[in-house]
Amino acid sequence: SLIGGYAGASHVWVSPRRLIISLASFPARTLLPPMPSPALSLDVFAIILAAVLFALLLVSRARGRSIPRPIYFLAASYLISLLPIISLTISKVDTQGERLIYFPSAFAAILLAVVIAFLARSLRNMLIAVVVLSLLLAVSLYSAGENWLQASQVSDSAIKSLTGVDPEARLFMLNLPDNLNGAYMFRSGLAEAVRLARGDGASPEIVRVVRYDMRKPEDTVTVAQKGDSLDVRLTNPESRFSRDDLARGAPPETNAYTILAYSSTSYAATFSGLGGRDRLVVHDRGRFREFSPRQQ
Repeated sequence: SLIGGYAGASHVWVSPRRLIISLASFPARTLLPPMPSPALSLDVFAIILAAVLFALLLVSRARGRSIPRPIYFLAASYLISLLPIISLTISKVDTQGERLIYFPSAFAAILLAVVIAFLARSLRNMLIAVVVLSLLLAVSLYSAGENWLQASQVSDSAIKSLTGVDPEARLFMLNLPDNLNGAYMFRSGLAEAVRLARGDGASPEIVRVVRYDMRKPEDTVTVAQKGDSLDVRLTNPESRFSRDDLARGAPPETNAYTILAYSSTSYAATFSGLGGRDRLVVHDRGRFREFSPRQQ
């Protein structure tokens, strides 16, 4: 297709509800770092936006000056720059989707500078505002960097736990970590990472059953056999299984399992036709380990 490519259905279609959510979410995440909850992010943004608008009107009346035209221009430019991504989503609790606002944030940064210059009565006040904002952004950047560092360490430990596995095996990943608080881990490329770690170009076949979003490096999972099915549960209530994977089920080329029921933190599945080279693998406390269906 000419527009959207493989994700054309998402890029060229947007519902009124999605439009409203995006117009609140993208500006909130442009200005604010990830928050503990989506509601808190929107609430804080609404308070800041209301305070800034009130300050602009108050200062404009007090000085008998109209609000500078560049503020209107930059605000409009920011909103226009959101159009290509308006049908997509951004997380308000981690860094997933932040790349979508790289371009719009250029207009937002200039807009913020113009607003500060208009509100500040003196160069001293302007410098104080810039220093405070710079410190807050530096803390946010450091926190994001630490999260990516933790994700790389967890990924390294997990990859090393697979280097001794028979390269002829087929591994069914019951809970493949997709990201750690938005820092991507094994969305793709796990088999290639194992090949690099082994150094001999060999790797077991990887079958992704369900991905999940990690919240802490020490997140654990419980797997129990209940009759003919396996019950897989995340112990951290803030972690989440991928609903896309849960709803999709087994890919046609394997057709070796069926997901019976699921929620955001658990699912039940049955496996059939597994051969001698097949292994069920769980990610637990930062490492992969094999699970035997005979375990109770």
